[in-house]
Amino acid sequence: MAKIKKTALALLTTLTIIFTHASLVFASVAPKTGDDTNVLLWASIAGVAAVGFGGFMFAKSKKDKAALAIEGQDQLGLSEPEEPEDDEKQ
Repeated sequence: MAKIKKTALALLTTLTIIFTHASLVFASVAPKTGDDTNVLLWASIAGVAAVGFGGFMFAKSKKDKAALAIEGQDQLGLSEPEEPEDDEKQ
């Protein structure tokens, strides 16, 4: 998990540097309109969020497939039977 966090932080830092540089180059070429919103920054944040959401959905689908596989084994009788619990002591 720590490796994923380091990788995500490095990716976000790299994207921020790239898009900041690109916006500086773009700002020197584009005409002044009075709108100084950094569109590339917001686009990069949206992209990182989309990648994160995609990873979440991928992990969720893998978990759901594993749960369905276990459920399918239970219905076919392939899994080990559970021991009944004795609620009353004799």
